Amino acid sequence: MEILLESVGTEGLKNVKYMVVGKIITEKILNMRGVLSILRGLWSEEMVFNIRVMGMNRYSIAFRSKVLVQRAMEEGPWSVIGYTLILERWSEGLSI
Repeated sequence: MEILLESVGTEGLKNVKYMVVGKIITEKILNMRGVLSILRGLWSEEMVFNIRVMGMNRYSIAFRSKVLVQRAMEEGPWSVIGYTLILERWSEGLSI
């Protein structure tokens, strides 16, 4: 399955300017609520605007600053329920 992220207006730019897309590497379908809870534990509300489900084991994470995105990218890969979470910077037109 492929999800295309749409272009956003100027109001939405602050939410996507520092967005990453995360993919948990597993064939299993993980519990979305459990994963969201873990992700929110990794990155607090002070660090991110929001975390959203994008598809099977795929999540968008909108950080509040460039520094926070860089830190998350450098400190990865992350582990969620024993599976690897890979982060990729989102850019307009990126298909997931």
